[in-house]
Amino acid sequence: MFKKVFSLFVVLTLAVLATVQICAKDEKKITKDQVPKPVMAAFEKAYPKAVVKEYEQKTRGKEVFYAIEFVDGSVTREIKYKADGTVAGMEEEIAPKDLPEAVTKAIAAKYAGATIKSAEKEISDGATTYEVTLDVKGKEQEVKFSDKGEVIPKAEKHTKG
Repeated sequence: MFKKVFSLFVVLTLAVLATVQICAKDEKKITKDQVPKPVMAAFEKAYPKAVVKEYEQKTRGKEVFYAIEFVDGSVTREIKYKADGTVAGMEEEIAPKDLPEAVTKAIAAKYAGATIKSAEKEISDGATTYEVTLDVKGKEQEVKFSDKGEVIPKAEKHTKG
């Protein structure tokens, strides 16, 4: 009996590990020299005075992207590029006061008494979302909102619409 239970445990553990590997996002830090030339050309043209903090290669399924995190003036951004230099997405820190009214109203309604600790604007696939870090009764909570103030569940990706 013990051998059957142990064998089942091993099989289930291997299945879980295989699933985690398949679903995992592959992200690795790279150097500037490892970023494709079209990506660097597009970035340097758009942000000539930027101070780069980090370069990353990100793989989602079969697609490979190159992310550059940088500071431009007082704004911290991350731009995600395809290898040909086209922009695939952007994340930018914003002041809580710069959140759309629909998002601040949703926070007031759904998270009464919460304090906004930080906010980030994300643009991907033509959709704009906002990731907000809230202090809810002493606990930090990250919540993602559509530009219309709808809460986006963590497992769901926001699509065009």
